[in-house]
Amino acid sequence: MNNYLFEKVKNSRVVYPRRRYSKSVWASWKLMLFVGLPFVSLGQISSNRSLNQIQPSFNGSSSVKWLSMEQAYKASKVVDKPLFIDVYTSWCGWCKRMDQTTFKDPAVVSYLNANFHPVKFDAETKDTIQFLERTYLNSQSTYVKRLISSSDSTIKHLSDSIRLLGGEEKYQFLINSLSKRLQEATVTKGKIARQGRRTSHDLAREVMNNQMSYPTFVLLFDSLKHNFPIKGYQKPEQLLSVLSFFGEKLYTRTNDLAGYQKLFFQALSGGATDSTRAFSEVIELAKLSKKKTLLLVTDDQSYRSMVMERACLRDPEVMSYLKDNFEWGKLSLYEKDTINFNKQSFKNVNGIHQLPLAFLQTQPRFPALVFLDEEQKLIMAIPEFFLPIDLVPILHFIEKEAYKTSDYPTFRKSYEKEKAAKNKAGQNKAVQN
Repeated sequence: MNNYLFEKVKNSRVVYPRRRYSKSVWASWKLMLFVGLPFVSLGQISSNRSLNQIQPSFNGSSSVKWLSMEQAYKASKVVDKPLFIDVYTSWCGWCKRMDQTTFKDPAVVSYLNANFHPVKFDAETKDTIQFLERTYLNSQSTYVKRLISSSDSTIKHLSDSIRLLGGEEKYQFLINSLSKRLQEATVTKGKIARQGRRTSHDLAREVMNNQMSYPTFVLLFDSLKHNFPIKGYQKPEQLLSVLSFFGEKLYTRTNDLAGYQKLFFQALSGGATDSTRAFSEVIELAKLSKKKTLLLVTDDQSYRSMVMERACLRDPEVMSYLKDNFEWGKLSLYEKDTINFNKQSFKNVNGIHQLPLAFLQTQPRFPALVFLDEEQKLIMAIPEFFLPIDLVPILHFIEKEAYKTSDYPTFRKSYEKEKAAKNKAGQNKAVQN
């Protein structure tokens, strides 16, 4: 059998314009259905609640560890994590509100510190900043200084001219004209000075794509090659739904951010009302029912595992097929109890349980789908996050044992063709009735 259940699709990742910062094009992307899925060989295993009540258990400080742009850039060279940039101004009320609320939420604090290099960036700073091997200035401020300097020269020249005329009556018309110009120049300088107090830094305008509104939060990801702006005040759950999409690289699985957020909020609000069965209970039930077993192996310190367990697997179509054809449950990477399985004993060693690692072998990524046959022998393990639309055909692939005679891409095409034919027949029947 091939080394991959799915063939790698060259264009399965988001394709961005070739520029330092790509514009947001999420709404126009089409849904991607297939990506590569490594699997473990067939055979034996070789060795409305509060957000903080159900959040993954991250360890961290009580406050966000904010960095400067330059500090974050240096840190990203050591640890390749996305940058989360809070672009604010001193006069922005909602920016201050974020500092007092969302950025003090324990879940947000822990997640930002663990998965991002968090940056506080004053959009109106006058500092020179070295970033991405370039030098950025507040060129607007420099331009304003030049205008004010030019205004000062004009005002001095006019004032000197009026003084030299000495107020003589024969020059009164000229003096009045110069006085009017002096008044206009003084007013203009005042306007420039007032407007110049709020100049935007060149780097702020670049990362925000010249859409200057506050607060704006910019995510720089994929080794800082691409950006994604988040506009306006964000409640903790709103912000975390976007942070997890990028922090856990779910954008490589789907470009439907809105669809993922819907699943995220579903997982928070009610997806766990029916608790997932534990490993030992599932195995005993499978021995009695003689069904295949699906185990969701989770990393409880990731939101992708939470969303997979509490939303994706609980999709009505997915759940219906599972109940009819599988025994299913959960195995945590951090399981504490010793588990005896297939005449072997698996323990928690240094906080990590060895059974999930035995299932995943060379692909220890989570969440993962682990399929066992009727004799509790490993069929395959697929370490990946799946949307409901992709889960159903995978379940069919395993339950019908199509993996014994076909590769998944071939099966998926046949499955989709058959599904389309059934839908068309159903529509024709409805029209006839």
